Amino acid sequence: KLLIKILVQATVLMAVVFIFVSPISVRGSSMQSTLYDGDRVIASRFMGRLGMYESGDIVVFKDNVQGERRNIVKRVIAMENDEVHISGGRVYVNNKPVPEEYISGYTEGNLDIIVPKGCIFVMGDNRENSFYSRQYGAVRKRHVWGKVIAKVYPISEFRFY
Repeated sequence: KLLIKILVQATVLMAVVFIFVSPISVRGSSMQSTLYDGDRVIASRFMGRLGMYESGDIVVFKDNVQGERRNIVKRVIAMENDEVHISGGRVYVNNKPVPEEYISGYTEGNLDIIVPKGCIFVMGDNRENSFYSRQYGAVRKRHVWGKVIAKVYPISEFRFY
């Protein structure tokens, strides 16, 4: 009886955990030097679905990549109604430079946009090897299903976000 009770409790615990969080394997190099291809992160479904994220957070949303539906991991740069300006390699939100100590590469091009209602503006940390809102537009909040809360693999780089 004890073994059955433990198995049932473990199963319920695992079900609850996977309802609220989800493990994600990072694919590609767009988030370097924060996250690398093959890194594993934990995303909070609860926080993503309820919009419990802000500029600077890393989120997960679904998108089509070369005909395949994939999880995309990007950093939130601006929220709805924010004004995004890119010029001279710098990103500005509401006329203030975004502190971006996490980026690698140069942010090319020029852009002036107001993030539409119900959307967020996202970018990869590896600016020279990332497609993001500048190319494919703002991401609808309803497509965001997770907020990255921890990097769990490699274990030596474990950290909370």
